[in-house]
Amino acid sequence: MIQEKKAFSLSTEELSVAMLLCGYEQAAADALKNTRDWKSDEQLQEVVGEAELLLWRRGYQNEKGEIDHGLESLIHLLMRAEKKVRCVHDKTVMLLHNMGSRKVLVQKCEDGMHSFYYIDMTKNKQGEDTIQDFYQFPSEEPIDMEPFIMSSEMFQSFSVAKTAKQINELLSEGEHPPAMQAFMESFVKSGCFLNNFSLIKSDYITDENEIPEIHLFLPSKSCIWYIDYTEVDTQGQVYFYPIEASSLIQMIMTRIKMWFGF
Repeated sequence: MIQEKKAFSLSTEELSVAMLLCGYEQAAADALKNTRDWKSDEQLQEVVGEAELLLWRRGYQNEKGEIDHGLESLIHLLMRAEKKVRCVHDKTVMLLHNMGSRKVLVQKCEDGMHSFYYIDMTKNKQGEDTIQDFYQFPSEEPIDMEPFIMSSEMFQSFSVAKTAKQINELLSEGEHPPAMQAFMESFVKSGCFLNNFSLIKSDYITDENEIPEIHLFLPSKSCIWYIDYTEVDTQGQVYFYPIEASSLIQMIMTRIKMWFGF
């Protein structure tokens, strides 16, 4: 486990108010709206007021309404980072914000709380350790699974499946290789959720994001299933490959370093 030096830890509401105080009104409004289904503007304003009071009580804002300089710098770095990497594991999200140097600002969001710290992606395997710690990949074991192929039609049905019943109904249609059945069992155990990481390009002025790459994978007991859907439009097939954790981590690190220009 790597040592995490947390710069700040804020709730989504506190972070949104901090963004608002730093002049990012639209981004702050979008972040607040995504937290829950607000019934009225009055209720939203009440939550903003409570979050602002919490910022003051925690020393992040003074009596004049001025935000802590360290937090203000963090918000500007967070919002103006053009290139990011988003990692998703179950209900936890980790964003890596490129600071234009070897250092990367790490933002973790879990249960409505955001923690921030810095790492050097090119030093002492901090990047590799960060990825492993986040995804909690299984230990290396001999891979006894074979790759398999899924048709685009079946993949479309699979991609919207949310329950074990839906998966069982999907498997009941025709014969399927043992590897596919093993994958589906792991998928159900994961809560019908795939891990992923993606490359993101952000424009804080227009508040728009581009996502040039999204990679999907699923850890199982003895391997990680990597899902290659790049040929789904041309060949009508999706490929599922069993790979080792070390291979996936290396691939993720290669894409991150390429994206950030390390």
